[in-house]
Amino acid sequence: MIRVVCVCVADKYDLEYVAILFDMVQRNLSKEYTFHVITDRDMPNAIAADPGLPGWWQKLKLFDPSLPFDKGDRMVYFDLDVAITGDLTELTETKGIIKDWNLPGYNSSVMVWDHGEHANVWTDFYRPSMHELDGDQDWITAVSHLADPWTPFPRDWFVSYKAHAVDYPPKGCIAAIFHGEPKPSEITSGWVPQVWKIGGLTELPVTKGMNVSFGTALANIEANAKLDLPWFVGAAPHKQTAVIVGGAPSLRHSMDAINAHRQRGAKIIALNNAGKYLNAHGIRPDVVIILDARPENIAFTEAQTDCFLMASQCDPSLFEAVKDHPNVILWHAFMCDEMKDVLTPYMETHPICALGGGGTVFLRGLGLLVEAGYRKLHAYGVDSCYHADEHHSYDQTLNDADRPMEVTVPFLGNAKYRCASWMARQASEFWDEWPNLIEKGVKLTVHGTGLIPDLWRALHGR
Repeated sequence: MIRVVCVCVADKYDLEYVAILFDMVQRNLSKEYTFHVITDRDMPNAIAADPGLPGWWQKLKLFDPSLPFDKGDRMVYFDLDVAITGDLTELTETKGIIKDWNLPGYNSSVMVWDHGEHANVWTDFYRPSMHELDGDQDWITAVSHLADPWTPFPRDWFVSYKAHAVDYPPKGCIAAIFHGEPKPSEITSGWVPQVWKIGGLTELPVTKGMNVSFGTALANIEANAKLDLPWFVGAAPHKQTAVIVGGAPSLRHSMDAINAHRQRGAKIIALNNAGKYLNAHGIRPDVVIILDARPENIAFTEAQTDCFLMASQCDPSLFEAVKDHPNVILWHAFMCDEMKDVLTPYMETHPICALGGGGTVFLRGLGLLVEAGYRKLHAYGVDSCYHADEHHSYDQTLNDADRPMEVTVPFLGNAKYRCASWMARQASEFWDEWPNLIEKGVKLTVHGTGLIPDLWRALHGR
């Protein structure tokens, strides 16, 4: 049994902190677990606080062997002032503690152990030590060498908000720790308010590009795999040029250039709603690629195009909307092994090409074009940042609720960009994907202005 535990005693944190921690765990942990609070208040699954321990010292009671858990139950502890930014599955399978970033000891903001282990944290504790030590984690550090020594978690799992994550949590980060000030409730801009709230963002790798629950996406895949449609299988490398077109603000200044590519025989590949924007400017894209699974994306199917290349996770209503189109191709965005299980019944009759890649239609679109044999690519409208208050070159209400934050890029001369969280992550994933494109012999030119165009110029020394 997994026991997720926290401490809420006295008035340092109100019950909002408990509710938000519970919600963050719930949306980042798919395993079965129970949630417990050591507290002096009345709430579900409460464990009565020790009246002789003030504040954070209550954390030591978690190691009391007499707590109402079975020996060996997996204990997963979080401080209330953490912001969970990643999947918790691997954490629940890894016993350990945070090695402090600045001090020689441990940081006890996150701990994982089996009930019955580290019992000396509680049994050897004596109350005068509360006045001799700076805090609970000093005591945990002091007794860690006596029995059941702790193993530090991997360094990139947990970061200090102040030191490492003000602009954005680093890739691979499971949670940001808010030691000292500010606390997450005091931060009103940037990524924190989008994560530290009821119903906040989730950065599960398997949900990239979906924007719906995992179960909904799998149900969509199972339904759409039964359709009588051709499946994308890729092609050998060739010399044809493709132009991939996103909807970022710089797109509005690129129509003449895109038209010139078309006149030279390049294939025009539109992403999501960019197809309709191209139509409005007299350009009929050869292909419109649609990735994410929200039913609201049905508006993207209104584009005039020679072909729709639609991800199997798209809502079935999108396939219904294009059922009379002469050329609709199904493709599979790899998410996880569960997706393979859904597709297994069809593998004997259909060759499966499940494409990996980043979490946006631009990054998956690049992967599709490379698998389709293209080695010379141009990209427009992939700024990955705001221009003034604009997130797209056209109205797109799906993104109006995005909250921009300031992102600073040190190796671009500390240049600053206003980005939604998905834009910042897309830029990071583009940077990571670049070596793979080079290895495959891809020559990609990114046009326009913004974060990804600037990253591309930096990669080329321009």
